[in-house]
Amino acid sequence: MRSVKVDGPKLKQLRLLAGMTQEQLAKQLGYSDRLIRKLENGGPISRSARNDVLQFWQEYFALAGRNARSDLNIDLFASAEGAELEQQTRRWFDDVFNSRNLEPIDDLVHHDAVLLAAGKRFQGRDSIRQHFRAIFLTFESIHLTIERVHVDSSTAVVFWKAAMVQASEFAKVSSTPDTIDMNGSSLLRFEDQLIREIREHWNQSSV
Repeated sequence: MRSVKVDGPKLKQLRLLAGMTQEQLAKQLGYSDRLIRKLENGGPISRSARNDVLQFWQEYFALAGRNARSDLNIDLFASAEGAELEQQTRRWFDDVFNSRNLEPIDDLVHHDAVLLAAGKRFQGRDSIRQHFRAIFLTFESIHLTIERVHVDSSTAVVFWKAAMVQASEFAKVSSTPDTIDMNGSSLLRFEDQLIREIREHWNQSSV
């Protein structure tokens, strides 16, 4: 089971608004006060524990006649899901692209995911792995730096820049021993916390 980060300060704010100590909250939830401390420090904790805590606060404030989303201006579910998707997105670039490692694809990508890149369509993990094998053969080194990430409930849009050494022709660009700087963007759509669709845009005019 994957561990997830949470918005510790907001969860602490809810506990203080309810006038509870960490020990009292732990007793209400049936968890240890150690987990509550970890929670308020941002985790990581199990997804099931995260959901239990968020559901508890929604029900608690609903019974009190307040809404944790609107009255308290705290959308905890969106914050937690958004943070998790951003974490998954950054893992995609760090663990696959920058580490030149294909193993995380099994953990991050839906078995029937679709990748659209360089005018081609790759469907399924095996096909996506083949695409990245070709990328890694084309570029002796490649490092992508994320400049901005925009995340909503199921989609991440990433703007990045890349520094690469090209060993063979790519997208009609000849090989060169010099480092190539390029920028681009990626759209990642998620389903059940797994990447379901990827759309890549490599801005060749920036070369």
